[in-house]
Amino acid sequence: MSATVLQLMLSTAQVNDLHWDGGTLWAATGGGVEIWDADGERLGHEVDGLPRAAVLSIGESGGHIVAGTEAGAAVRENGRWQLLNDVPTVAILPEGALSRDGWLHPIDGGSPADFRSGGPIADAVSVDGIIVTGTLTGTVQVFGERLHTIQLPGTVMDLSATDGGVRVALSTGAVEISLDGAVRRQPVAATGAGPLWGTADGQLIDSDGVVGHLPAPVWQTVSVAPGVTVAGTPDGLYRLGPEGLDRLTPAGQICGNFITGLTRWRGALVASTFQDGACVQAEDGTWEPLEGLPSTMINAVLADGDDLLLASSAGLVRMAPDGSVGVTGVETAETPRRAPGLHHPSVTSLARGEKLWITDLAGPIAVDSRGRWRRYRYHVWSTSNQRISACGPEAWVATEDAGVSWFDGVQWQHFDALTGLPDDWIMAVACDGRRAGFAGTYQDGVWRFDGSAWTELAGLPDPWVLSLLPDAGSLWAGTMGGLYRWDGQWSAAVPGLPDPRVHALRAEDGVLWVGTESGLAQITN
Repeated sequence: MSATVLQLMLSTAQVNDLHWDGGTLWAATGGGVEIWDADGERLGHEVDGLPRAAVLSIGESGGHIVAGTEAGAAVRENGRWQLLNDVPTVAILPEGALSRDGWLHPIDGGSPADFRSGGPIADAVSVDGIIVTGTLTGTVQVFGERLHTIQLPGTVMDLSATDGGVRVALSTGAVEISLDGAVRRQPVAATGAGPLWGTADGQLIDSDGVVGHLPAPVWQTVSVAPGVTVAGTPDGLYRLGPEGLDRLTPAGQICGNFITGLTRWRGALVASTFQDGACVQAEDGTWEPLEGLPSTMINAVLADGDDLLLASSAGLVRMAPDGSVGVTGVETAETPRRAPGLHHPSVTSLARGEKLWITDLAGPIAVDSRGRWRRYRYHVWSTSNQRISACGPEAWVATEDAGVSWFDGVQWQHFDALTGLPDDWIMAVACDGRRAGFAGTYQDGVWRFDGSAWTELAGLPDPWVLSLLPDAGSLWAGTMGGLYRWDGQWSAAVPGLPDPRVHALRAEDGVLWVGTESGLAQITN
């Protein structure tokens, strides 16, 4: 039986683009498209039919609302999203969908037009039928009867059309450019353009000065009514009107969309993220952030008895049931002899077998039941240890440059391209019982070790493996191109995930939790 998506858990806090069509506000977020009216009432949230849940751009073209993602563009027809193309799309213009490399694709399927601008395009607008592009390298081009090329310092952050020109928010400041190429610098360090300038410290600025202050950097602004401005930020959608400032984005969402780890701690599901910390799911289904973490970059999470362990970029975090946090950092010359300490501040992975296993960039560490640390700094050949899996006395370590290191409970063995593996770059590992394990490679699929030799589980549709999970006699493989299941042969990709890039897997009670780069999914297994 094929797997079915039961629910998606997405954060819409990161607002990447806004479009006001005169009656409805459309927001492109990291977790789909949100729809609002001018009064701040949420009319809907849509993700089905989009190439990816993470939407970069939104606008109107050919009489339809169009959304752009890194995996392509989709057009909304009769309330449903339909795939338009598979080209990374950064801007939606009346003339079509503009790709990052500068090709404009008409909505009616006509031939693409060339608007390449000497670098990756960050944003674009259309002013009186003239297209203006801005690049990540600071180049602004005005494609009028005569091409005007303006080289600005810094990176173009946002463009906004004005009467007869364009506003440009830069990483180094802000300018206004007319359609004849004239440049006028503005006395503001802007991160967002629009009817109001927005700044990195949350200020909203008009010609008279600061008119509002948000608790997050402002990425874009739109006017939805006289005296009413809506601003998009990495921390949600805000509405500033005569009655004051309101955060429109619903509370209680998962803390981030790039899911790196999953565990169940004291009965509650916990998710860690690549850049938004970690959060725990409450009984009512809402999510609460874990406070007091030393870093927002969490590479893995593991319930260890009553405590929760988090592998952060700033050390190993141990959270007690009362929420108190302890952090184990790098051992130094001042560290007491035999005291716990890391070789490198960034902890990359965690696993529990007979011992607790920890990896940092310098090597694996085993912690026994008495809390004694054993550092295997020189037993593993790599200084780039990515994943660890443990069962019983054994541990398997995936490295980026030296294959797989296997601890059989007594000694270490090493496998690489010269000793049975197809490649030295291993992205994922998983125990498969006594003296057996799986390795997920960078470009050569999944391989299994049976105690004596490695063999390929041939036929995986996407050979770039990110995560592995044995489950009731079968094997799940998360790849760059989707989630697949091995039962003697590989299944088709599981449909309906928010993103094909699968980094975290957890099986429990007939369901599988799937952590992707654009949200969390629960599927049947």
